[in-house]
Amino acid sequence: QWLHQVESVETIWVLFGLLLVSSLAFSLGAFTRLSGCIALVLHAVFHAHANLLYGGWAEMIKPFMFYVILSNAGEFWSIDAWRKGRERQEPIVGIYWPQLLLKIHVCAMYAITSWPRLYEPAWSEGTMLLAALGDSWYSRYAFDWFALREVLRIACYGAFLLEPLAPLLLFIPRIAPWCALALIGMHVT
Repeated sequence: QWLHQVESVETIWVLFGLLLVSSLAFSLGAFTRLSGCIALVLHAVFHAHANLLYGGWAEMIKPFMFYVILSNAGEFWSIDAWRKGRERQEPIVGIYWPQLLLKIHVCAMYAITSWPRLYEPAWSEGTMLLAALGDSWYSRYAFDWFALREVLRIACYGAFLLEPLAPLLLFIPRIAPWCALALIGMHVT
């Protein structure tokens, strides 16, 4: 609750601007560790101040950012690598343990959140997405979702199968990239 101690609105806006700039720099790989640490600390400060304004991603992004900060992510496909003039032809090998921690964390998250869905009738009946999109609390758009109920039923069954299987599929090397892309696509849509 550190932000409650700050009386100046301008200071809060400056901190928020620093959060946005450091997050962008971290995403682009500019001063990766420093920008990542600043973004992580400020994200934690703002999340603690107004945790009801964030969705579930706000809790999950903190350990993910920490794992990337621990890795040598700034050495690959980043502004840091470009600044250092890294144009190698040989394969680049990175530190694997932060990536493994991230994978285990993601798998644990899917195991914890998806297995209880097997007991929820709305998921097994294929109506959960229709119910969620029709609810003004979750839906972003005022739209007649009922007209797309069969498409939503198929998508619901896809999520119903993908999420509980993800903790297993993400550890099978040939399937893992496709599973990760399917999970990303599911969450983006």
